[in-house]
Amino acid sequence: MASSLLPSAATLSKSKSKSNGTSAIHTAPSPPSTISDHDHDHNNDAYDALVSSLPSTATAPLWEQMAAMNPRAPNPSSVPHVWRYAAVRPQLLEAGRVVPEEKAERRVLMFVNPGSKWPPHTTDTLYAGLQLVNPGEVAAAHRHVAVATRFVIETPDAPSPSLEIGAAEGEGKDDAEPQTAFTAIQRRRIPMARHDLIVTPRWTWHDHGNRGASPVIWLDGLDIPVFHRVPVHFVEHFALPRYPAKEARREECGWVVPWARMQAWLDEEAKGGSDGNETRDYVERRYTKPSGAEITATLGALAARLAAGAASPPKRETGSAVWHVVAGRGQTVMDGETLRWEEGDTIAVPAWREWRHVADAGATAYLFRFDDLPMLRALGWYRVEGEDVEALADEE
Repeated sequence: MASSLLPSAATLSKSKSKSNGTSAIHTAPSPPSTISDHDHDHNNDAYDALVSSLPSTATAPLWEQMAAMNPRAPNPSSVPHVWRYAAVRPQLLEAGRVVPEEKAERRVLMFVNPGSKWPPHTTDTLYAGLQLVNPGEVAAAHRHVAVATRFVIETPDAPSPSLEIGAAEGEGKDDAEPQTAFTAIQRRRIPMARHDLIVTPRWTWHDHGNRGASPVIWLDGLDIPVFHRVPVHFVEHFALPRYPAKEARREECGWVVPWARMQAWLDEEAKGGSDGNETRDYVERRYTKPSGAEITATLGALAARLAAGAASPPKRETGSAVWHVVAGRGQTVMDGETLRWEEGDTIAVPAWREWRHVADAGATAYLFRFDDLPMLRALGWYRVEGEDVEALADEE
């Protein structure tokens, strides 16, 4: 899990089960504001008496909430925002200095959307944050209901000869590729390479470690906000800091997609691909399992390439997304609002905001994103403006 999800005052309550070592965090839902399509005579004594009596029977008047509960367009609370890596990184490094490993469990700075005002909402359905592991540290093993994606931003340049993280009981020491930073998932310890995507599937044991001489930093993505309305998420901690694992090669693990593979595909498609079409200013490719399915049932991801000086097609969709700038500079325009970005920055794109990316002249831009499309598609809630809305109807 990307963080210990520290609760905000008065809005989050933390419950722990001492019997099985699990914990969960729930949020009491806030009622929508009283907005109605109809005028009511609130000076009418009989009406006031009726409404005042309803809490005694645990009921409420739908007509007072109708417009809020049935908006005429998707109405997310999150807003467009960009987190500057150059500004957040020093704070994260300072957290690495002053927050001990044993106190943090996960040393993360959460990206809190200004429209939501409390974590873990980066968008209404997505959580993102920057996680740091110092040299010689292990982020202790646990597993949880939420799924996670890790997009690696910085890895140590070289292993540190003075650091050795002790092996857990039952570990093998086969001749796998050298490791500095790693994540261990279900008995496989996987090296982290810059700009790799690593997926932590639901309810899999995992820990993270660093054998390098400098910190490792990555972007966490989780579906945690969904569990504030469906409170079935919980965490189990392993008895030891590390789950027994053997060294593994990245190419042998279906949970890892190397950036080099994605960039090679994007560059080839930008040239016209195998079908010989004309060059393309904007191309994108979704990350998938070897079977071709989305990487998880709730979270998906894609990589995109934007030619220097070019713009992506405008798009408005019910899905929300968190974009990360792998390389290049440019801006994202959302319903007329312009957000500037450069390498390392992270951008929140809420649902139903028309967005398009524009790369600065002089250099190609590469971007990574994770989103909630698999969940919305499975539930029949995904829509793109301009598509046939009648196709959304369930007729049988």
